[in-house]
Amino acid sequence: MHQTSRLENPQAKRIFTALRPPRWLRIRQGWRNAILVVLLLAAAVELVGRHLGLHTPVLYETTEYGFRPRPNQQIRRFGNLIEYDANGLRSAPVAALPPAGTLRLLFIGDSIVNGGARTDQARTIPYLVRGDMTQAARPVEVLSASSPGWALANAAGWFNRYGTFGSRYVVLVTNTYDLFQQQAGGNVVGSHPAFPATGPGLALVEVALRYLWPRLAAVEEFQDPGADMRSAAPNLMRQVLGDLRWLLLRARSQGAVAVVVLVEPVIPLTPAAQALSDGALRALRQELDSLATPMIDTRLAIDGAGGAALFRDGLHPTEDGNAIIARTIAAGLERLDAGSR
Repeated sequence: MHQTSRLENPQAKRIFTALRPPRWLRIRQGWRNAILVVLLLAAAVELVGRHLGLHTPVLYETTEYGFRPRPNQQIRRFGNLIEYDANGLRSAPVAALPPAGTLRLLFIGDSIVNGGARTDQARTIPYLVRGDMTQAARPVEVLSASSPGWALANAAGWFNRYGTFGSRYVVLVTNTYDLFQQQAGGNVVGSHPAFPATGPGLALVEVALRYLWPRLAAVEEFQDPGADMRSAAPNLMRQVLGDLRWLLLRARSQGAVAVVVLVEPVIPLTPAAQALSDGALRALRQELDSLATPMIDTRLAIDGAGGAALFRDGLHPTEDGNAIIARTIAAGLERLDAGSR
């Protein structure tokens, strides 16, 4: 006897028809394959992004002096170690005071000192200086109080809060452009893709929000206002020099030797902007002379080793640039240290 199949059964047909999605929801085989490919590509990008550390950016927090990297972070990003201790220093954890017989150096600055995510901890300027100080005749310990985007006012605010940590030398790394930069406010934290307050969760989210969207929407990268000498406000320079003077005198009052390191950008300037920069350099030298504060100028060493080729963008040194700058700083500090013994 012929047996009726389930689909030939009228009741089964009605059930099948009721459960079948409407025509507008039906996806053709070609579309299904395309969606599958997109999902596989997204999964591959996510895995690669996670391998690069794109789901765990450096996090920031607002402070009374603007902002800083959040304390107690240790991540790997683009293969580079990035470590912040309990005080928000880009340094390995250290005691509140240096061990007996140890020479502690406190570096203060912006992205040049910090190095950012493109620079491994061991290749940042402070750690390279430690390795280059072979004539110190005692163990050397380095601390890095730094953040991308900091102005001298931010650095002074940080120093007012934390002090020297018992450092023998306080090394302030700056340039004439910084003399025209106002304090960077904490409003960038959580509102600018380069200064997240929380992690994105997915590497895909960070790729989209931090790297793709700013370019598609023509959002400018966060940069120090002083990085563009065309928009420099000359009347701001005296205020910034006042922050510099306060920081140097405060370091001296806490028993440290203050040293200023000049790392000038290699960005072409108009004649008017060059005159402004030259005037700022003269004002800086006069300020340091009045305070009897030594300055280590890295310009000759940089020019002799390649100039603009040692900078990624005219402002931030490459790893080779860091090495030249660190070698120059180490030699200067060794001369100072030898003269003080």
